[in-house]
Amino acid sequence: MRRSTICALALLSLTQAGMSAEPADTAYAAVNRDLVAGHALLRVAALHKAATGLRSSAVALCRAPSQAALAATKARYHAAMDAWMGVQHLRFGPAELFSRADRIYFWPQARGKIAAAVDKLLAGEEIPAPDHMTTASAAIQGLPALEHLLFDRGAALLKGGAGAKRHCALLLVVTANVQSIAKGLTDDWSGGHVDFKRAVSQPGPDNLFYKRHQDAALAFFQSLHDGLEAIVATRLRPVLGAKPKDDRPRLVEARSSGRSMRNIVVSLAALETLYTGQGKGKTGFGQLVVTRGDKKLDTLMRRAFTLTLANARSIGKPLDVALRDKALRPRVVKLHLQVRALKQIVRTRLAPAIGLTVGFNALDGD
Repeated sequence: MRRSTICALALLSLTQAGMSAEPADTAYAAVNRDLVAGHALLRVAALHKAATGLRSSAVALCRAPSQAALAATKARYHAAMDAWMGVQHLRFGPAELFSRADRIYFWPQARGKIAAAVDKLLAGEEIPAPDHMTTASAAIQGLPALEHLLFDRGAALLKGGAGAKRHCALLLVVTANVQSIAKGLTDDWSGGHVDFKRAVSQPGPDNLFYKRHQDAALAFFQSLHDGLEAIVATRLRPVLGAKPKDDRPRLVEARSSGRSMRNIVVSLAALETLYTGQGKGKTGFGQLVVTRGDKKLDTLMRRAFTLTLANARSIGKPLDVALRDKALRPRVVKLHLQVRALKQIVRTRLAPAIGLTVGFNALDGD
């Protein structure tokens, strides 16, 4: 039977929900192993590669400023943002260490805080030395600060003089910092000081992070739920009013770079792979569902992600533009309902089906 919206699918799922006995602890081991190898490691490596490319492009821009060099650096910025959106939901472990997640992407923000902090530095306030960036304000450390430098103030890089030199100095410090944070994430997931790959794959009494495979699986599962909630609570709910006149497009994420919808699409696609799996094995949480014989739930989850992503991609314009478009705004409203419904399926149907419990999330408004 066809369903017109994911909300209908969610309501159907609630009537079918049932509590199942927890899987054996070892049943989570394969999921954890593949989510580390096929999801976390691939994505932090992609972030490090993109951040390195962004840093190199910024160096080239400052050596020989030109419109072409600025455009190339903006393109590298978009690649780095894509990579971050593909991994930002993994806010546990290495992302928590040294406040890496907040430093690389300080958002949501108080109104104008990042722009104001960056502009003070451009106006003459002392620029932190590279080795002091870890203790500097998060507002100047990461990708949002780079967005302001490249998209709002980028033209100043081409004018020459002391202002351009100062602009480049800040651009180089921030891109180096983003590259350093990305390297730290990669190192700690694959070895480094923490070796989080081992922490996830070898739980036990001496493991400082996880005593059971189920505990590690819960960290990934919480990332799935909280990633969906973040899309609702920080990207869609704040900008949507009850009526078009009540919309708040000024609160849209990444307005300067015009990638507000792109962020949502990339985030949704990344969250989908937590369920479907990625890489050769393609073992995500869906494998646990199928193994336990709940084919209806597996079909529901896959269809929910497919329809939600299809609608998100169909919008095709930044959120602030779509909100003003009579043909596109209903799709934004529908997307808000779809992501909320998908999150509810995860919380009320998927969690009990695979023996996991969603913890408290301060963003959760449902």
